[in-house]
Amino acid sequence: MIGLFASRGRLVSKDVSPWQTFSGRGMKFHLQSYDWNGCASVSHLSMKAFLGLMTMETVICTPYAKDLPLFSFDSISAFGKNSPSTFKEGDMIRLSELAGEMTSAYLDLFASARDVERSAKMERNRAYVEGLIRNGGPAINAVRKMLGDEPAETLFRKQLFGTD
Repeated sequence: MIGLFASRGRLVSKDVSPWQTFSGRGMKFHLQSYDWNGCASVSHLSMKAFLGLMTMETVICTPYAKDLPLFSFDSISAFGKNSPSTFKEGDMIRLSELAGEMTSAYLDLFASARDVERSAKMERNRAYVEGLIRNGGPAINAVRKMLGDEPAETLFRKQLFGTD
């Protein structure tokens, strides 16, 4: 999916130290984070576990200069079963095609989206991320158990969502 962002504009790599690669509880993660077209933060997190029998891919786009919602897509494959976040199970080739179509449709919205004042948009983005952190959920809870509270929260704020 990062390729779709690259094909629609300019991705500028951000420093993701010390999170470029990290591991815990039998899982190995790789993180990339970018500024996209000077209007959004885009991150890509991949994970492998159990000798590759379980994989995860997450793409997050956090617009900070356009009036668009955050975009987050997760795809998990575990022991032969696939569960992309917007789908349950099925033909993985078709599910991948649908994920690409959904991402392309989202990216199409940038062309006509209204420009917004950056600080106000970032404040809304921060409020969303702080709600995730405060209320917990499967992803943040798992990362907290693996890394501890403060490192997990820094990872979510600074690297995954680009709000810090």
